[in-house]
Amino acid sequence: KADPVIASILRGCSLRGVLVGSVAQFKDMSRLVSATRLKPVVDTVFPFAETKKAFACLAGQEFVGKIVIKVVE
Repeated sequence: KADPVIASILRGCSLRGVLVGSVAQFKDMSRLVSATRLKPVVDTVFPFAETKKAFACLAGQEFVGKIVIKVVE
C-alpha cells in the first residue's frame, strides 16, 4: 500500500506546517509571551470576503509577519 504522504507529493500536492514541540514547551512559550507582552507582527488583515486574496498573498511569500483573515467584523 502506498504511503499517503508520498502519494500526495507525486500528485503535486504540497504540505506546510509548523513544528511547535511538546505540550510542555508550548506552555512555556505561551507563559513567556504573556510575561513579556510580545505581540506578533501583522503584515496584512484581510476581510473574510477577500480570503482568496489572502491566500494569494501567502503563496507570493512577499510578506513579513502574519497574514490575518478577519472572520467577524
